[in-house]
Amino acid sequence: MPTNRKASALRAGLGWLCGTLAVGICGSPAQADLKLDTHLSSEGEYDTDIFRVSQAVAEQTLGTSHLSDFILDSQAGADVAYGLGQQKLYASGDVDRILYKLRTGLDHNEFKWLGGMDWKLGDAFNGGAEYKDSRRMVPEEARATPSTELAFESDRSAGGSFNANITPEWLAGGRVDWSQQESPSPEVYFRMHETTYTLDTKYQGLGYISVGAQVQYVDGKAADSTLSGPFTQINTDLTLDYKSGSVSKLSLLLGGSSIRFEQGASQSYSSEHIDLQYKRSLSAKTSLSVDAFRRTEVYAVLADFVEETGADVSLDWQASPKIFVDLLGSYTLDSFKPDIRNDRVALAQVALNYQPLTWLSFKPAVHYQNRRSDQDLYDFADTIVSLEAKLKF
Repeated sequence: MPTNRKASALRAGLGWLCGTLAVGICGSPAQADLKLDTHLSSEGEYDTDIFRVSQAVAEQTLGTSHLSDFILDSQAGADVAYGLGQQKLYASGDVDRILYKLRTGLDHNEFKWLGGMDWKLGDAFNGGAEYKDSRRMVPEEARATPSTELAFESDRSAGGSFNANITPEWLAGGRVDWSQQESPSPEVYFRMHETTYTLDTKYQGLGYISVGAQVQYVDGKAADSTLSGPFTQINTDLTLDYKSGSVSKLSLLLGGSSIRFEQGASQSYSSEHIDLQYKRSLSAKTSLSVDAFRRTEVYAVLADFVEETGADVSLDWQASPKIFVDLLGSYTLDSFKPDIRNDRVALAQVALNYQPLTWLSFKPAVHYQNRRSDQDLYDFADTIVSLEAKLKF
């Protein structure tokens, strides 16, 4: 009899442990929650330079100096989320129909969708997994020369993450990402594969100060291109954040990057980057953000890179319970290597979000961009005036 009682007690204990873990991971049935949101939107915009080139260059390459057009972007989309206790499954998708008033040969469809999950095990462990897929028109500024030929690029990616709260002050995590970009652009056809491994840690036990570090390894290959081939890249970052209550935050990022190409004679590049950002709540309805940076963007397909030095300033203002105003300004100096080219890019934007009803919103905006280069081919000035109307169901 004692042996049977011990076995019964052991089975009961195991049953309680399994039940506790199940509730901790999945939650109770009463916590299940399903949300479905759908939306329809239409945005009309007048763009003074859809090719992002000067009139002189347009006359030489396109045979016309008329660069403006009116574009209508109609979108339908849906978002669904299913929560079960601490766990969450989600998916979203959008389909766009884009029409040009004058250059009807550029009319096309675009889409993007994603699906994933967020998981949590108690307060100590959490993570997620996600898959994305999209198809869009190749931006004109990404082409070597302006073209009226329609070309698309696709982007697929998948990733997973794991985070651990080692102590209340010490956090650590990692993630793995896979991505594939493909573009049958008339100028450059490529299929880029990248696998990225990331490890990061953060310590926030210094009062107002927190420090962090991140190491990233990228293994990539530019298939169907004779310009690059396989490459590897290592990125390291150190971060320092100072937060004074809920009013202001100062963030500093210092890092370096090294990339090596294995096409023919091996080539390698290294660079450093710095980013200093300051955010402050000026009032309960107004916030300011200033960002100064120096960084390097690498274009693995062409085996070249651009050094960017500049600053961004943004101001967010809630004018009323239904009206939000966003102001943005930036100035950047771009230095391209190994090609000797230097650009100066200025950008300004004013956007307003008016939401008279919970299911209806309007977003008028004005966007201006000016690029001046020491190579005339890349000069342009562009103004975009747009208005979006959106319905939510």
